[in-house]
Amino acid sequence: MGIKASNTAEVHFDNVRVPVENLLGAPGAGFKVAMNILNNGRFGMAAAMAGTMRALIHKAVDFAANRTQFGEKIHTFGAIQEKLARMALLHYVTESMAYMISANMDRGASDFQIEAAISKVFGSVSAGGGAQCSEGL
Repeated sequence: MGIKASNTAEVHFDNVRVPVENLLGAPGAGFKVAMNILNNGRFGMAAAMAGTMRALIHKAVDFAANRTQFGEKIHTFGAIQEKLARMALLHYVTESMAYMISANMDRGASDFQIEAAISKVFGSVSAGGGAQCSEGL
C-alpha cells in the first residue's frame, strides 16, 4: 500500500557508524524524527484529500446541472441538493483542518500529531464517500 505504492521493507543495521554531520536530530532521538515524518505525511494526506474533494464537487455539480431526469435537471431535486451540500460540508471541514495544521506548523508548533491523525482519517473517509464519516456529525 503506501503513497503511490511506495516500497516498504524492514532494514536492520548492525554496528553501523554514522558521521556526526549526517545525524538527523540528537543521538537516540530517531523515533521522534520518524514520528514527525509520519505526522507530516498524515497532514499531507488530508491536504491532498481536500484538493481531491474540491475537484469531485466540481464534477458532481456539473453533472447535476446537466443531467435531466423526469423532465427536470437533477440539481433541482432535494436529494441531490442534500448530497451536494454534504459534499461541500465535508470538504470545508477537511480543508479547514489542513489550513489549521499548516498554520500551526508555520508557527513552529511541534505537537500536532493528534490533529494530523484526525485530519487524515476524516479526509480519507470523507473523500471516499463521506457517508460513514458524516453520520456522526
